[in-house]
Amino acid sequence: QSQSTARVKRLQKYQKPRMLFFFYSTYKTIELTNFGLFEKDTVVNLERAILPTTRLGGHIVSGHVDTVGEIVRSELKDSGKVKSLEIRYPSQFSKYIMERGSIAVDGISLTIVNTNKNIFEILLIPETIQKTNAKFWEKGVIVNLEMDILARVMENFFLKRKSGWKNFIPKFFG
Repeated sequence: QSQSTARVKRLQKYQKPRMLFFFYSTYKTIELTNFGLFEKDTVVNLERAILPTTRLGGHIVSGHVDTVGEIVRSELKDSGKVKSLEIRYPSQFSKYIMERGSIAVDGISLTIVNTNKNIFEILLIPETIQKTNAKFWEKGVIVNLEMDILARVMENFFLKRKSGWKNFIPKFFG
């Protein structure tokens, strides 16, 4: 049994008064996420999925982690109320990272405020800091990243169609 597997098994049991559940982490989850780095009492974000009848607002997040990133800068701003973070990510994901685009960091849907090569900046407001594990994010922390699902779907759609945009736009708007 590998050391990372042993660490994850300790975290597969979640218990609060009158609440207990288990989950299974596959090898792919360990490969793509920061789960292999978890230690006992690591705080994670859990949120129930929305219903099809739920009003959508903000970003669409699937919960499927694409890769991990490393926080390379953490700075408090606005009299300590806002936290600015810069996160380095693998360069192959650059095509999905854009200013004012969305990204999920440890499951938290956030807006990218700035980009520079393979680093993006996000801002955390007081509510996000208080209600999530973002309060523990500092320089050197490894976080899970989920790229903008709409950008990925559009890329897939147009890559599978040799005609690309030329034939799509007249049909869609015509």
